[in-house]
Amino acid sequence: MKLKLLKREKVYEGRVFTTIVDQVEYPSGNTSVREVAEHSGGGVALAVFPDQRIILIRQHRYPFDEFIWELPAGKLNPGEEPLHCARRELEEETGYRAKRWQKLTSIYTTPGFCSEVLHIFMGTGLEEAPGGEETRGRRVHDDDDDHASCRRNRDDRTGRNHRRKIDRRNSPRRSHAAERAGQRIG
Repeated sequence: MKLKLLKREKVYEGRVFTTIVDQVEYPSGNTSVREVAEHSGGGVALAVFPDQRIILIRQHRYPFDEFIWELPAGKLNPGEEPLHCARRELEEETGYRAKRWQKLTSIYTTPGFCSEVLHIFMGTGLEEAPGGEETRGRRVHDDDDDHASCRRNRDDRTGRNHRRKIDRRNSPRRSHAAERAGQRIG
């Protein structure tokens, strides 16, 4: 269904999104107001080790005022290709690189009011990036000053892979992603 745009007003322009208020007309002649958060979209890295474990990062998210586990991801820069964004974010946030990439899908995150599209890629053949150990071993800050830390997938003392229990003491809600962290996929 194609709606006729009667009036458009940009009411806010920020670093992450722009808020647009449109007055539209339906084919029936009825009018309505639509509020849209325009967002440039993002690239997401589903980084998979040979034993099918995945990398998650733990970041504080202000709207919920809690730390949550999520896949490495970031906002697309102007003109940036989604795969480049996913590669960049995997390395910046986790200290790993992937040798092989495959596009899995693109999703609309909140299509009722937001134009954000996340492009999800699977990275395999993981290897430590130059300086990767430092990235995984320290707290990093992204552009939004969210605190982030990489979930370690290796015991630094023994070099063996292991699963770690997730500390939920600081979060009253249990995140589905956190509960599945470190479990095999597929």
